Amino acid sequence: MKIFLLLFLAPFLAHAEGLTLDQAVSEAMQNSPRVMQADATAHEASWKKLEALAAHLPHFSAEAVRYLDVKYEFLTVNFSGNKVAFPSGVPQTAATLRASLLLFDGLSSISQYGAASLNAEAAELLARRERFQVEQMVRERYYEALATQILLGVAEQNIATLTNHLNLAEAMVKSGYSTRFDLLRVQAQLDEAKAERLVAEDNMFLARSNLSEAMALTGDTRTLSGDLPLPEVSSLPEKLALDPSTRDDLLAATKRENASEKNSSSAIGSLFPKVTLFAEQNHYKFGSFDPGIYPNSQFENAYSVGFALSWNIFDGGASIAKAKEAAWAAEQDAQKLRATLISAPEDFELWKRRFISNASLFAARKRSVEESEESVRLASVGLKAGARTSSEFLDAELELFRSRAGLIRAQADADEAWLKLELAAGRKL
Repeated sequence: MKIFLLLFLAPFLAHAEGLTLDQAVSEAMQNSPRVMQADATAHEASWKKLEALAAHLPHFSAEAVRYLDVKYEFLTVNFSGNKVAFPSGVPQTAATLRASLLLFDGLSSISQYGAASLNAEAAELLARRERFQVEQMVRERYYEALATQILLGVAEQNIATLTNHLNLAEAMVKSGYSTRFDLLRVQAQLDEAKAERLVAEDNMFLARSNLSEAMALTGDTRTLSGDLPLPEVSSLPEKLALDPSTRDDLLAATKRENASEKNSSSAIGSLFPKVTLFAEQNHYKFGSFDPGIYPNSQFENAYSVGFALSWNIFDGGASIAKAKEAAWAAEQDAQKLRATLISAPEDFELWKRRFISNASLFAARKRSVEESEESVRLASVGLKAGARTSSEFLDAELELFRSRAGLIRAQADADEAWLKLELAAGRKL
């Protein structure tokens, strides 16, 4: 009974344990429609290789015919000065086995196979790029949601502090050590802090919803666990620059451009004649449709082996149109690649600069938090010694909360820039 109860409660206990970053990424890889679609596209492209290769593999076919009624054609010949009519009989029952092997088609099918191979490689690269993009998106939204969760905690701590100050101010007004002005000032700050908490709750709800969407889940309310990464400018590799060979999407675009060129060659190759080696074996039996032909008592057989040449000399311009279509498709892919190569370095440099600026801002705000903590300590000591007022102590604490909130925002912005920089670089840094 205990084992059954534990098994029943296991999903709920796991749900209550919280959600780590690694779990979020793992679940996204299992559930994301984007990842599944990219993988399905890669599998589809891989099978197109066999489709193209099939043109140069042996082909086997079988055919069987059974006629129920036939009126034969008659052939009239001159037989020693006499007209003699011979029935052009066909077997009542026939079975044909045929094997063929394409020997030459103007290299059209070879070009098709090359294009299919390049497209399959491009699809695999794009699937890997899609998985990387989904992972980076989940990480970014996880850090965003975690930051809003931390900011909500800061807002609640701010409210708790202001509530204590409000109680202290009310007591001091009653005892005559303070004025109503100080009480109203604390009350206004508390009302503002409560409004900021509502905004923080909304931000956390939106960030959490965005994370669930990235994970392809609905209604996930697990508490996030972990810490935001500490951004440091020194973590950037020396002489960091964009290397197109590490960007799967750029490599895929190059392969697609080459595949379009091969498709163009394949369309041109269709203008050449085709040569095929074939072998055919027939099993047949005549029926009693015409008295001029004796029926077979058993199946007879015949065979033929040879070469077949076919040449579509003119097809109304369809082959020429296909060649031109493929050529212009190759031009489109070339221009898409060129546009990506132009924008990629700018995107890389943008996020590199943003990370450096946000990491520097984080370091500055970290020092600001330390200074605010020291100010709170000095204000507390001064208040106990009678050298500082409660208002000054309150101002020091409020400044500390603002510094902490600013620190978290700068840290989240720097983490986002780092993830976007890795995405622009096409690899983990």
